[in-house]
Amino acid sequence: GQMEIVTIRALKNLIEKCHTERKCVILTGAKYYLPVEFEKLVSLIDWPLPEKEIIKNKIISLLEKASKRADFDSFRTVYNELELENIIKAFQGLSLREVEMIFTYFLITEDELNPQKILVIFSAGSILYKWQ
Repeated sequence: GQMEIVTIRALKNLIEKCHTERKCVILTGAKYYLPVEFEKLVSLIDWPLPEKEIIKNKIISLLEKASKRADFDSFRTVYNELELENIIKAFQGLSLREVEMIFTYFLITEDELNPQKILVIFSAGSILYKWQ
């Protein structure tokens, strides 16, 4: 529609300006859709998501930090191996930044990391979760 046309024009103008000033525009997102008008102007860089071991290290690190904070003493920070494995599986497919954001969200709003609740939808920078 009209809004799409205006957005495409604004991005084209920005890309042209950045090109003349030897700068770049970086767009990030989980889904890839590029209008035909940009195919010759844009380079796609597909970064791999973190592997299971990296996610595990991040979760363990975040749990250790939370366990040392008195203001989070009601948040469960100790999990057995099976529970930790399920938590890590729930975080697979997300970036480390998303893992940190979701962990923080659970730290503030819940009393534990519950793998059944970690179904994440990003909408305009907000984290929403719903029951799986």
